[in-house]
Amino acid sequence: MKSLSLIGALAIIIAIAAAVFFFGGFYNVAATQPDLGINALDGVLQLFNNVNAMRQQLRRIPQAPVNGVHPPAEEKPVRPTIRIQEIQEGSAKLVRVKSEEVAVFNYQGQLCAIQNNCPHAGGQLSMGWVEGEYAVCPLHGYKFHLQTGACSLDPNLKVKTFKLVAQGDGFTVED
Repeated sequence: MKSLSLIGALAIIIAIAAAVFFFGGFYNVAATQPDLGINALDGVLQLFNNVNAMRQQLRRIPQAPVNGVHPPAEEKPVRPTIRIQEIQEGSAKLVRVKSEEVAVFNYQGQLCAIQNNCPHAGGQLSMGWVEGEYAVCPLHGYKFHLQTGACSLDPNLKVKTFKLVAQGDGFTVED
Protein backbone atom coordinates (compact mmCIF):
# COMPACT_ATOMS: atom_id res chain seq x y z
CA MET A 1 0.00 0.00 0.00
CA LYS A 2 2.89 2.31 0.81
CA SER A 3 4.45 1.85 -2.63
CA LEU A 4 1.18 2.74 -4.37
CA SER A 5 0.92 6.01 -2.46
CA LEU A 6 4.56 6.77 -3.32
CA ILE A 7 3.88 6.24 -7.03
CA GLY A 8 0.68 8.33 -6.79
CA ALA A 9 2.55 11.18 -5.10
CA LEU A 10 5.29 11.00 -7.73
CA ALA A 11 2.71 11.13 -10.52
CA ILE A 12 1.07 14.21 -8.98
CA ILE A 13 4.42 16.00 -8.62
CA ILE A 14 5.32 15.23 -12.22
CA ALA A 15 1.93 16.42 -13.46
CA ILE A 16 2.26 19.70 -11.54
CA ALA A 17 5.79 20.21 -12.88
CA ALA A 18 4.55 19.60 -16.43
CA ALA A 19 1.71 22.09 -16.00
CA VAL A 20 4.00 24.73 -14.50
CA PHE A 21 6.52 24.50 -17.34
CA PHE A 22 4.03 23.98 -20.13
CA PHE A 23 1.75 26.88 -19.20
CA GLY A 24 4.45 29.44 -18.59
CA GLY A 25 6.01 28.38 -15.32
CA PHE A 26 7.21 30.67 -12.60
CA TYR A 27 8.14 34.17 -13.77
CA ASN A 28 6.60 33.34 -17.17
CA VAL A 29 9.88 31.94 -18.53
CA ALA A 30 8.08 30.03 -21.27
CA ALA A 31 6.68 33.29 -22.68
CA THR A 32 10.21 34.51 -23.46
CA GLN A 33 11.46 31.08 -24.53
CA PRO A 34 8.55 29.28 -26.24
CA ASP A 35 10.45 26.00 -26.80
CA LEU A 36 11.19 25.67 -23.07
CA GLY A 37 7.67 24.51 -22.23
CA ILE A 38 7.71 21.82 -24.92
CA ASN A 39 11.23 20.65 -23.93
CA ALA A 40 10.20 20.49 -20.28
CA LEU A 41 7.08 18.54 -21.21
CA ASP A 42 9.23 16.05 -23.15
CA GLY A 43 11.38 15.60 -20.05
CA VAL A 44 8.34 15.03 -17.86
CA LEU A 45 6.93 12.50 -20.34
CA GLN A 46 10.27 10.66 -20.21
CA LEU A 47 9.88 10.48 -16.41
CA PHE A 48 6.43 8.92 -16.91
CA ASN A 49 8.03 6.25 -19.11
CA ASN A 50 10.41 5.44 -16.27
CA VAL A 51 7.54 4.99 -13.78
CA ASN A 52 6.89 1.51 -15.20
CA ALA A 53 10.51 0.55 -14.51
CA MET A 54 10.15 1.92 -10.96
CA ARG A 55 6.95 -0.07 -10.51
CA GLN A 56 8.84 -3.25 -11.48
CA GLN A 57 11.53 -2.48 -8.89
CA LEU A 58 8.91 -1.84 -6.20
CA ARG A 59 7.29 -5.22 -6.91
CA ARG A 60 10.58 -6.90 -6.03
CA ILE A 61 10.62 -5.46 -2.50
CA PRO A 62 9.58 -8.16 -0.01
CA GLN A 63 6.27 -7.35 1.63
CA ALA A 64 5.97 -7.14 5.41
CA PRO A 65 3.79 -9.79 7.04
CA VAL A 66 0.18 -8.84 7.73
CA ASN A 67 -0.55 -8.51 11.48
CA GLY A 68 2.90 -9.95 12.21
CA VAL A 69 1.90 -13.37 10.83
CA HIS A 70 4.29 -14.89 8.32
CA PRO A 71 2.82 -17.19 5.67
CA PRO A 72 4.01 -20.78 5.97
CA ALA A 73 7.29 -21.29 4.14
CA GLU A 74 7.46 -23.86 1.38
CA GLU A 75 10.15 -26.45 1.88
CA LYS A 76 11.01 -26.65 -1.80
CA PRO A 77 10.05 -23.81 -4.14
CA VAL A 78 7.92 -24.89 -7.08
CA ARG A 79 9.59 -24.18 -10.41
CA PRO A 80 7.35 -23.44 -13.36
CA THR A 81 7.48 -25.94 -16.21
CA ILE A 82 7.74 -24.34 -19.63
CA ARG A 83 6.58 -26.19 -22.73
CA ILE A 84 7.81 -25.06 -26.12
CA GLN A 85 4.22 -25.26 -27.46
CA GLU A 86 3.21 -22.47 -25.05
CA ILE A 87 5.45 -19.90 -26.76
CA GLN A 88 5.03 -18.81 -30.36
CA GLU A 89 8.12 -18.74 -32.56
CA GLY A 90 9.93 -15.40 -32.10
CA SER A 91 8.13 -14.41 -28.91
CA ALA A 92 8.62 -14.93 -25.18
CA LYS A 93 6.97 -15.94 -21.94
CA LEU A 94 7.62 -14.32 -18.57
CA VAL A 95 8.61 -16.78 -15.82
CA ARG A 96 9.46 -15.97 -12.22
CA VAL A 97 12.23 -17.99 -10.57
CA LYS A 98 12.73 -17.14 -6.90
CA SER A 99 12.99 -13.34 -6.97
CA GLU A 100 14.06 -13.02 -10.62
CA GLU A 101 11.99 -12.43 -13.72
CA VAL A 102 13.15 -14.50 -16.69
CA ALA A 103 12.14 -14.07 -20.34
CA VAL A 104 11.98 -17.45 -22.11
CA PHE A 105 12.10 -17.07 -25.91
CA ASN A 106 11.22 -19.59 -28.61
CA TYR A 107 13.98 -19.20 -31.18
CA GLN A 108 14.00 -21.61 -34.14
CA GLY A 109 12.20 -24.28 -32.12
CA GLN A 110 14.56 -24.02 -29.13
CA LEU A 111 14.00 -22.26 -25.82
CA CYS A 112 16.44 -19.58 -24.65
CA ALA A 113 16.20 -17.87 -21.24
CA ILE A 114 17.55 -14.41 -20.34
CA GLN A 115 16.80 -11.89 -17.61
CA ASN A 116 13.58 -10.02 -18.26
CA ASN A 117 14.76 -6.57 -17.16
CA CYS A 118 16.61 -4.60 -19.88
CA PRO A 119 19.78 -3.10 -18.37
CA HIS A 120 19.42 0.02 -20.54
CA ALA A 121 16.10 1.43 -19.31
CA GLY A 122 14.30 -1.34 -17.45
CA GLY A 123 12.02 -2.50 -20.26
CA GLN A 124 10.51 -5.96 -20.13
CA LEU A 125 12.31 -8.10 -22.69
CA SER A 126 9.49 -10.66 -22.53
CA MET A 127 7.29 -8.03 -24.21
CA GLY A 128 9.80 -7.76 -27.08
CA TRP A 129 10.47 -9.96 -30.09
CA VAL A 130 13.28 -11.89 -31.78
CA GLU A 131 15.36 -10.55 -34.69
CA GLY A 132 17.93 -13.07 -35.88
CA GLU A 133 19.69 -14.34 -32.76
CA TYR A 134 18.72 -11.30 -30.68
CA ALA A 135 15.91 -10.42 -28.29
CA VAL A 136 14.76 -6.84 -28.95
CA CYS A 137 13.70 -4.58 -26.07
CA PRO A 138 10.33 -2.97 -26.85
CA LEU A 139 11.27 0.38 -25.25
CA HIS A 140 14.29 1.53 -27.26
CA GLY A 141 15.20 -1.37 -29.55
CA TYR A 142 18.30 -2.56 -27.70
CA LYS A 143 19.21 -6.07 -28.87
CA PHE A 144 20.57 -8.85 -26.64
CA HIS A 145 22.05 -12.11 -27.93
CA LEU A 146 19.89 -15.02 -26.81
CA GLN A 147 22.84 -17.33 -26.06
CA THR A 148 25.46 -14.94 -24.61
CA GLY A 149 23.35 -12.01 -23.36
CA ALA A 150 25.66 -9.49 -25.05
CA CYS A 151 24.12 -6.25 -26.32
CA SER A 152 24.65 -5.49 -30.02
CA LEU A 153 24.36 -1.72 -29.53
CA ASP A 154 26.36 -1.16 -26.33
CA PRO A 155 29.25 -3.50 -25.40
CA ASN A 156 28.96 -2.37 -21.76
CA LEU A 157 25.45 -3.84 -21.44
CA LYS A 158 24.71 -7.52 -20.97
CA VAL A 159 21.77 -9.55 -19.69
CA LYS A 160 22.07 -12.64 -17.54
CA THR A 161 21.43 -15.93 -19.33
CA PHE A 162 19.83 -18.98 -17.73
CA LYS A 163 20.19 -22.67 -18.41
CA LEU A 164 17.03 -24.63 -19.16
CA VAL A 165 16.78 -28.18 -17.81
CA ALA A 166 14.51 -30.89 -19.24
CA GLN A 167 11.79 -31.75 -16.72
CA GLY A 168 9.22 -34.31 -17.83
CA ASP A 169 7.55 -33.01 -21.00
CA GLY A 170 8.86 -29.47 -20.52
CA PHE A 171 11.75 -27.41 -19.18
CA THR A 172 12.54 -25.53 -15.98
CA VAL A 173 14.88 -22.58 -15.49
CA GLU A 174 17.99 -23.41 -13.50
CA ASP A 175 19.14 -20.62 -11.19
